[in-house]
Amino acid sequence: MPDADRAKLAAIETETVADGSLDPDIEAARVPSAKRRLDDNRSGKSETIASEVVERKLEELVGRP
Repeated sequence: MPDADRAKLAAIETETVADGSLDPDIEAARVPSAKRRLDDNRSGKSETIASEVVERKLEELVGRP
């Protein structure tokens, strides 16, 4: 995912957590999970996939051109 898109997603996640709109149990689980995924990505333990690739694969799965 391009850096700009990752930044937008992180901002959305941060806003959602910050405004308290989620169930407290969900918030408690989500933040550590997001941090772990970010750490995995930064360390090279995981790889990102371009959104265009994901969209193309999804379209193939649902039978849309």
